[in-house]
Amino acid sequence: ISSVSHELRSPLHGILASTELLREALGSNSVQLNMVDMIESCGHTLLDTMNHLLDFAKINNLTRNRSKRIEDADANSDRGELSVSSPADVSNLVQEVVDSVYLGHASKYAASSTSTEFTVSGQDHSVLVTMNIESRKDWTFNVQVGAWKRIVMNIFGNALKYTREGQITVTLRIVNEVDHSGGYAPLVYFSVRDTGIGMSPDYLKYHLFTPFAQENSLSPGAGLGLSIVKQIVNSLGGKLDVKS
Repeated sequence: ISSVSHELRSPLHGILASTELLREALGSNSVQLNMVDMIESCGHTLLDTMNHLLDFAKINNLTRNRSKRIEDADANSDRGELSVSSPADVSNLVQEVVDSVYLGHASKYAASSTSTEFTVSGQDHSVLVTMNIESRKDWTFNVQVGAWKRIVMNIFGNALKYTREGQITVTLRIVNEVDHSGGYAPLVYFSVRDTGIGMSPDYLKYHLFTPFAQENSLSPGAGLGLSIVKQIVNSLGGKLDVKS
């Protein structure tokens, strides 16, 4: 991707710039403005994802090239120095990605939507998606935007992919955990719960985070989603828990 990053970014910037011009030209047509907003949201999600891929590759290469002495001295501090973080509204970020993934999935089915929940329905397919976001004044945190978007994209995408009927609940809240000094540190808790096909105990125990592993080899996709999520969460110093 790094070898063609310019070729990928240029048309994306063109798309995003065009949506701004189109929004001005449309005036107050709410239906069409909603479509423009979704195009812009999907464009930003794609751009942030690509930027994170480039940053992630750069960080990994720099980390590998550092001496063993420095890595052993303070691996976590080293990782933090190399991270590309910025203040972002995490609740908006999660909603933006959920909307984007849902739109891509729903393009194959009839869809109806409200602000906090929507239904994807079609032949042998009816799923209610609900976003349960904790009410708080400020959801702004210093995060790696591209990393968060890839996490949400993979986990929510899997839920949509393997849930034929029932519901999917996306939850975002703050939990307090004891830090190294004995005090409490606020952590962002993100979860996706679905009524999908589930996974066997054997697969959960031995193959869950294995690259290119899928419980059903005939399923679409490469089997990389959760292994990527695991790698990103580890690099952010987070925790990942899966139950089925």
